[in-house]
Amino acid sequence: MRHAFRITAAAAAVSVVALAAPASAELVIYIDISGHVDTFSTAADSLVLGTFTLDGVTIAGELATATQSSSAGGDLLDNSVLSVINHTGATRSVEIVVSETGFAGPVDSYEAGGSGTWENNVGRTITFNWYVDSANVQGGIGGATPGTLVTSFSNTATSRLEGFTNGTADGGYIATGPVSMTEEATYTLKPHGELLNRGMVESLTVVPEPSTWAMMVLGFMGLAYAAVRRGRKERSAVAL
Repeated sequence: MRHAFRITAAAAAVSVVALAAPASAELVIYIDISGHVDTFSTAADSLVLGTFTLDGVTIAGELATATQSSSAGGDLLDNSVLSVINHTGATRSVEIVVSETGFAGPVDSYEAGGSGTWENNVGRTITFNWYVDSANVQGGIGGATPGTLVTSFSNTATSRLEGFTNGTADGGYIATGPVSMTEEATYTLKPHGELLNRGMVESLTVVPEPSTWAMMVLGFMGLAYAAVRRGRKERSAVAL
């Protein structure tokens, strides 16, 4: 069940950093450990979870941040965790979903990346999925429609201690209005297996509005005119 600032397994371990954000925005971290679910949300642009344990799996330093752009520049959704450690003698499945609504549009391209380090988890695979939803609804949370899958990446551990990283960019995604972004990481941990320093990031390129372009053009014209006038004054001074 979704809720705001819920503290169950993470009692006294959740702190929220309040930053300015549009009233329509909602930042969510959804965590599912072998069917044991907890959800944390805030209207701010940063959500920090301290160390807590869910179904025998300890999660330390989960952090999600969002940068809401209202002009030319990027929208950014960033999520990281210091460590996810399975302390049990059984395999545990892990799903981490991070989503934010209210990002600026229109957008015409995206970039996405994922990284981390396996420890004692040979043969297990992590899959990253990155979604964008032009309908501006929360995607992929608790079985909800995930939105449009823009890219994905998988990695399988082949040694006891092994790092991985991936990045991708594409100009093929276009949305004409506000959007939401969702990042998802799913994997399994062997008994006493660990995933360390896991990060995932998604960014969208915001297209300037026509009025913004017009102001930029006028600005460049003004700079050019000022340069011409300055050049004329310098030549006149030399002639004198």
